[in-house]
Amino acid sequence: MKITYDHIADALYISLTDKTPVDNIEIQKDISSCDIDEDGGLIGIEILNASKTVLDCHKVEIEHYTTLAEEAIIKKLTKQESTT
Repeated sequence: MKITYDHIADALYISLTDKTPVDNIEIQKDISSCDIDEDGGLIGIEILNASKTVLDCHKVEIEHYTTLAEEAIIKKLTKQESTT
């Protein structure tokens, strides 16, 4: 995932994959839209007038990111707890 902000266009873009969009769906007029791939999958979200919509476009914070290793540990611990 990649998040970019263009201060000249005042647009925030959240790219979910590296695929090329084949279509765009407007969510809210002149504010946000979604890019989709050839299978109809979501590949990106654009937010126009981002400085008015998003409080601080220059600061991006990820609260929690679970890695595959963490997921495996959680599954193992959960499994152990259910057998005891």
